[in-house]
Amino acid sequence: MEKTMKLWVIYLTTPYGKATEIFGVFDSKDKAERARANASSRGHGGARIVERLLNSETLR
Repeated sequence: MEKTMKLWVIYLTTPYGKATEIFGVFDSKDKAERARANASSRGHGGARIVERLLNSETLR
């Protein structure tokens, strides 16, 4: 039986919106929102949250 997990990935972005690196991966949308706000205030171009669904095949 496959288990699916929902994760939120935060990507740091350039001022033009291009993702440059992963800032963090979170299992709660609230935690991800707080971390995104923190990342955005650090002087990066910004941060974007992307929701990802992972299953056991993806994790292998």
